[in-house]
Amino acid sequence: MALTGTCKLLAKLRRSRVVATEFFANQALGASLPVAAAVLSAPRALWDAVVRAVLAALPLPTTTTSTGITTPTTNPTTPPSTITATRALLRAIRGDASLPVVEALLRAGASPTLEECDDGFCTDECKSEILDKTNHEHPNAIFVAARAKRLDVIDAMIAHMGLDAAECMDLGNMWGETALMWSGDAATAEGLLARGADVNAMSDLGTTALIEAARKGLLDVVETLLEKGADKDEVNDDGHSAVNAAVEGGHMDVVACLLRAGAAPGDAVAFAQTDEVLTALLDVHGLSATAPMAEFMDMTPLMYAASRHKVSFMDILCSRGARIYAIGPRGETALMHAVGFKGGADFEATIDFILARAPPDFINERDTLGETALHHAASLGAYDAVVALLARGADPLIADASGVVTPREAALSNARAHAESPSSRDIPRADVERIANEYARVVAALDSAARV
Repeated sequence: MALTGTCKLLAKLRRSRVVATEFFANQALGASLPVAAAVLSAPRALWDAVVRAVLAALPLPTTTTSTGITTPTTNPTTPPSTITATRALLRAIRGDASLPVVEALLRAGASPTLEECDDGFCTDECKSEILDKTNHEHPNAIFVAARAKRLDVIDAMIAHMGLDAAECMDLGNMWGETALMWSGDAATAEGLLARGADVNAMSDLGTTALIEAARKGLLDVVETLLEKGADKDEVNDDGHSAVNAAVEGGHMDVVACLLRAGAAPGDAVAFAQTDEVLTALLDVHGLSATAPMAEFMDMTPLMYAASRHKVSFMDILCSRGARIYAIGPRGETALMHAVGFKGGADFEATIDFILARAPPDFINERDTLGETALHHAASLGAYDAVVALLARGADPLIADASGVVTPREAALSNARAHAESPSSRDIPRADVERIANEYARVVAALDSAARV
């Protein structure tokens, strides 16, 4: 439908000259087609006629398969017309369309609760296909309106569904999220709470509105939720409290707000992503550079930094009292934790930092099982780490506490375990062979060092 055709339709319907038009083409209906809508004082019938005409002109929704084939989108419980209208509704809200447009789309069959996903809109099978994508968003129109700060649109959808406002606030998406978790600002959060939203509602992944607001760095929303009684220390399935989520995102104003409100800092140091954030946690907020972290197997912050090969973090922590040669509850050292990432340039920089500050022969320090860092690297089949440790004086002949298992035996034992594991049948043959070859290289390197 061309613009002139739409305007003629409006003029005909109103039997008068169109005084003003509102264009919400790509934003509202997702077509290259401009859509004219009457002035805000136009009667409902006019809005409905225009929206119906435009929706009828749009192609049916399609889905592209993994092989590149495009087919009509099918959903056994949702007719294509509803999908088309709902897609238009979501784009209208995102495009800040006026309320009459939204109301007309609802009357035209748009669903406030149909969830959007990458391939269009969700079917019953959708969740099982994307369970591994925990960051996958599944918004419905209510959630999109909450993010867009459109309480007027939310009220229109509540009225359209004929439900109690609190019931609508409790409507969760596929992940059990609620509209409050999508709030775009404090005013929207307050409005949703006033309409009956549960401030401590939890999604299927354990997240809450406070954790989400902290993750996004929405200080005003965080303050509002705290004032309304949000649980400051709730932890989601990923181990993120609101403090941890804010630290990971680098939102230090939110971190300060939460700590002032009495939130427990916990192991927030482990979630720092930059030198600046780590320094602020230690120097401004007084977190410990040495205390074991309960949620991370009682590693010290320095051990955890070593496990991530964060040399700059290790330097910051050492300058604030962390001991490079500290021993963990299982006798493990920072050097042992460092081998977990299987070597590489960052690994070599990490072990050089540790060994330059550690006592003599620290490289051969044993844990409670009598294993050295070289045992750990050999067990993992970490060839680069094994070579790096051998080059710096690791002893390939040290046996564990049993007096039997040397690093070579540890590598052979784990190689056999990988090959014989039932799960190896589900691994591509090329990957099985690659793992076996890696262990063979480790054994050859240890044999060569033992002969020297």
